[in-house]
Amino acid sequence: MLEHNQTAASVHYGLRGRRGAGRLWSSGFGAALAALLLLGGVAQAAEYRNPLEGQPAIRRRLELRKNRFEITPGFMFSFNQDFRQFLGGSLTLHYHITDWLGIAVQGAYGINYDTGLTQRVVDALPDRQRGLQPSKDQFRDHLGDIRYLFSAYISVTPFSGRLAFFNAGSVRYDFYGIAGLGALVLTNRWNANAQRADPNDPTPNCESGDPNRCNPNNDGLKLGLMVGGGAHLYFTQWFGLNFEIRDYITSTNPGGFDVNGDPQRRITAADQTFTNNLFVTVGLSFLVPPRARVSR
Repeated sequence: MLEHNQTAASVHYGLRGRRGAGRLWSSGFGAALAALLLLGGVAQAAEYRNPLEGQPAIRRRLELRKNRFEITPGFMFSFNQDFRQFLGGSLTLHYHITDWLGIAVQGAYGINYDTGLTQRVVDALPDRQRGLQPSKDQFRDHLGDIRYLFSAYISVTPFSGRLAFFNAGSVRYDFYGIAGLGALVLTNRWNANAQRADPNDPTPNCESGDPNRCNPNNDGLKLGLMVGGGAHLYFTQWFGLNFEIRDYITSTNPGGFDVNGDPQRRITAADQTFTNNLFVTVGLSFLVPPRARVSR
């Protein structure tokens, strides 16, 4: 009996040993397989490359502005002048270096007309000078007219897109800002010969303390800054409508008055102050070459 039990125990422990060895072998095989799979995944991840890497954000994008010239004739007018408003035509030549950055030059020429304030002042003035009160003609002779405008600037176009109209059609648009150098060329009606109180007096009476007989010193070239912004509506790849607002910041004396309280009542450059001269332009834009570039 004891011999039988020993034999059974030997068989039992033998089976347990084999099972333990099998489990150990299975565990080792599983660990090796996991390691191989992990190494294979790491190697595959190292070899994997994102197919979108280095590709443009938008493919086949129509670049309406890039490497193109824009020619814009337009209608230009001022709206914040105190005495004489500007009305005329303008021409802008614009080169777009990229789809968002460009350089341009602009020029304008026009006529001037009285504001409501000017007409009210003229109606209240006498026909002839009374003391230091100017006559109608003296007042008008001192007013400055804006005859020419010039600017050279850079443009930045941060926003562009497409507008749809009730599924009936669409137009492309953009919004841009501009900044650079600006200049106004002013004229006036002042004539030294007409200001002499005595025709035999070789000089005007400005030296006697009469500002009405002084040169208003508000004509000539006035340099300054120009800032503004605008928008385009493109109906085709080469034609569109342009809207702009510009501010020419220059030192002027549009009324030609003694505004600084000079004890001698003379009108000099010290009577000029920095002013904001606001203009609106509506124009037609023509792009060259007529076909826009399409990105890859």
